[in-house]
Amino acid sequence: MSFTTSMLFLTFVATVVLIRAFGLRFLHAMIAMLFGYYLADSQFAATIANFVASIPGVK
Repeated sequence: MSFTTSMLFLTFVATVVLIRAFGLRFLHAMIAMLFGYYLADSQFAATIANFVASIPGVK
């Protein structure tokens, strides 16, 4: 599963906003990132990829 640069940048910006504005700590962001890696290897990866691909403007 590959992400475009814009999608990675968008998730980076969202994480920074959550850290600064809502008190999300660095550890929480790391746990969320690890969850994403595990989720990408799960049986739900194809379903999530199809859902994201169905959103207009997201490649």
